[in-house]
Amino acid sequence: MGGIETMKTTTSLYYIIESELKNLGYNQFIHKNQLTFFDKNRNSFTAIIKYENEEVIEASRNTIFFALDFLDSQTRLQFEKEFISMFIYRNIKYQTYELMNAKLVAKVSLYHDLIESLYNHSENFISGKSVTENSGNASSLNRSNNVNINLPQNEVHVSLDKDVFEYADDTRHDKSKQESSSKSSSSSTKFDIDTLTKLKEFKHNFFKELDKELFSQIY
Repeated sequence: MGGIETMKTTTSLYYIIESELKNLGYNQFIHKNQLTFFDKNRNSFTAIIKYENEEVIEASRNTIFFALDFLDSQTRLQFEKEFISMFIYRNIKYQTYELMNAKLVAKVSLYHDLIESLYNHSENFISGKSVTENSGNASSLNRSNNVNINLPQNEVHVSLDKDVFEYADDTRHDKSKQESSSKSSSSSTKFDIDTLTKLKEFKHNFFKELDKELFSQIY
């Protein structure tokens, strides 16, 4: 009695990356001659979803994320991690991952500048920061010379700019100097909720477009 065989025509991100990991020699049970059977971090699924292992990143960039090197390194890493987290078990809608990769590169390239801003400079869009600094210096010099003369022959030439006198019955000399300085600074940050909401909406819509364009909509 004959049966009907079903053939898997597409595959998921997880199996694409896992297959490439095996090609690179990744072994989740043994690492550097050490048994890692109970090491959850070496588990293929955990390693892929965390997206921190260098072998996982290499396997991903050899396949689904190939040619995304036009992105800033930090932007690329964050985008790839979110992409995998969202679509790891979704089946691609194309027969080969190469075609899927070509579509992904084209889409990311189209929104390249906005994606860079979203991942690297979003704080500049959602906050306004101002810094104010005040500084000042002040100084004053007070001087007074008082001379008391009883006899006419005791002639004294008086100058307020002079500190030494020849003759006088009674003298008093006062001199004082004051200096002061001050400095203050203040800063304030204002968050723009409307802009933050728009950024989140863009990311949501962008990943929604990627979903429709790259993955099968049949569950």
